Amino acid sequence: MGGGIPDGAVLVARAITNSSLWTMRMADRILAITCICMANWKQKKWFDGERANVIERGQFITSLENLAEAAKLSLQTVRTSMKNLEKVGFLTRKVTHRWTLVTLCKYDHYQKISNY
Repeated sequence: MGGGIPDGAVLVARAITNSSLWTMRMADRILAITCICMANWKQKKWFDGERANVIERGQFITSLENLAEAAKLSLQTVRTSMKNLEKVGFLTRKVTHRWTLVTLCKYDHYQKISNY
């Protein structure tokens, strides 16, 4: 009988404490870790109500409201943190009127177990 951890796991390198991310605001770090946890670990298809979309590894679909709830941060804090994380190249966003596609720029590099 397996006692596995539901929903899998993510890797967080110890080197994160030496990165620019670690010198940012606490809210920025919280949102970054939340995004890592929300990102797809494999490619998925997603239907937005109008057409099918392919969401790649290291990407996810969300809204600012969903991110705020997941990270336990205010909506304004999430807006500011998203801008900060974009500025340092941690993530990019494609915003539509109904959803946001978030891409973690170096997801494959940091989530590939053979890199450790």
